[in-house]
Amino acid sequence: MLLTVQFYAEPYLTPVSYFRWEVDENYCKRVKAVKLYNPSAGPRLLDLIDAAIFDFLIDNGDRHHYDVFENVTNSMVLLLDNGKG
Repeated sequence: MLLTVQFYAEPYLTPVSYFRWEVDENYCKRVKAVKLYNPSAGPRLLDLIDAAIFDFLIDNGDRHHYDVFENVTNSMVLLLDNGKG
């Protein structure tokens, strides 16, 4: 069985001048309201939080997206990195 990968932008992607949650008090509530990140829909938001902590610990500041398997309910988050270094 061949699995295809679906690309998603990070909900907490960092713009150059400010963080969206610094200027919008309801930003986190709006992210949790999105079906993909709703805690009742699965652990995806928690997986992304884990990935953000891991990236901070290893000083990886260039993760801009994540992937999941297409057509797989509650697919695990795939963290692919090009190893720019």
